[in-house]
Amino acid sequence: MKISFAPAVPAVCAVVLAFAAAAIADDEAAEEPTDMQKVAKGNSAFAIDLYGRLKSQPGNLFFSPFSVSAALAMTMAGARGNTEAEMAKVLRLSLTRETLHPALGALIADLNGRKIEGEKSERNPDAGKPVFELVLANSMFGQKGYSFLPLFLEENRKAYDAGFSELDFMADPEKSRLAINAWVFEKTRKRIRDILAPGQVTTDTRMALANALYFIAPWGDDFSVKATKEGIFRPAEGEPVKVQFMKKTDYFQIAETDSFSALVLPYRGYELVMVIVLPKAVDGLPAVEAGLKPEVFREIVREENSKDAEISIPKFRIESSFDLKDQLKAMGMKDAFSDKAADFSGMSAKKELFLGFVAHKSFVAVDEKGTEAAAATVAGVSFGGDPQGEFKFTADHPFLFAIADIKTGTLLFMGRVANPAK
Repeated sequence: MKISFAPAVPAVCAVVLAFAAAAIADDEAAEEPTDMQKVAKGNSAFAIDLYGRLKSQPGNLFFSPFSVSAALAMTMAGARGNTEAEMAKVLRLSLTRETLHPALGALIADLNGRKIEGEKSERNPDAGKPVFELVLANSMFGQKGYSFLPLFLEENRKAYDAGFSELDFMADPEKSRLAINAWVFEKTRKRIRDILAPGQVTTDTRMALANALYFIAPWGDDFSVKATKEGIFRPAEGEPVKVQFMKKTDYFQIAETDSFSALVLPYRGYELVMVIVLPKAVDGLPAVEAGLKPEVFREIVREENSKDAEISIPKFRIESSFDLKDQLKAMGMKDAFSDKAADFSGMSAKKELFLGFVAHKSFVAVDEKGTEAAAATVAGVSFGGDPQGEFKFTADHPFLFAIADIKTGTLLFMGRVANPAK
């Protein structure tokens, strides 16, 4: 029998930001980091690893490593032996079973509950309002009448606030697929449609674990719609294209190396940021991608070089869809996908479950007001007027971007804009 799991997440992204956040979290942490900080740091490392596996696909790219990690962590609560060890290694989750799930659950609760503090005043008109809207939802969908262990269900309910719904995969897999898709669609504010494709859920499916993430946040300071103008974007391959560029001159945190410039754009509340990494050469993105490491982003953040700059960024929308099975196996998560080697005895006493698929779908839109993003992951057991400044940052060729939480160092989304016209 096969097990299928799926995390679902709506997302908006900033790649560099995740590492910047990790750096800040490192600096501010006590001598011994908290379990929540360890989980956040591990998630950033996993994000880079997974990006390294996804970057070979052509064109634009967007995903939520946090959604994938959350969905697989719920699945890992039922894994034992080498299956659990491989999953923990790939996900970069070093905590014990007893401490991991409460820590990740606490991180999700912290992100879900963030608000702007203080009394409302002329200087702080947004006091009491959410800094951003970040909705993370988890759910388990199990075969009707199947003997799932109560401890597994209770651990996911307690740590991840994951409800449990019975579906009859054996009698009607298509109806079950549509039910899971409807849950994801609703939790991602109708941004992620059809996370599971026809035929992906079968009569062998016994459980699907889903994580849905929706994110929407205004910039700390909006771009003026009147300043947006048509410009030329130069893809690494193919002809230049005309797209709409948002423009602004202000003080921004800028970092530079010989190969790229990096820009940090804060969202309202200055707790989340988008980081844009722009190669200096039009065809320089592959080299920058090859050098992606958490240390690189820590240095970018620590530079703290704010300067008067004229920035020009294209408006863009990206939708991406993956089955991450092959990438995760290549990263070392092998036993979980094997009908012979998988050990999910913490999920069911019947030693017949294995991971059948990990479906992930994501959406992001960036405009003058801010960012809206959504992502979803499902793991299936079968068993995502031009002013002049002193410095010019013009994102008119392929670049990386990420969205991260500064407080916890959590990397929520990562992506690549190869051609905003597509």
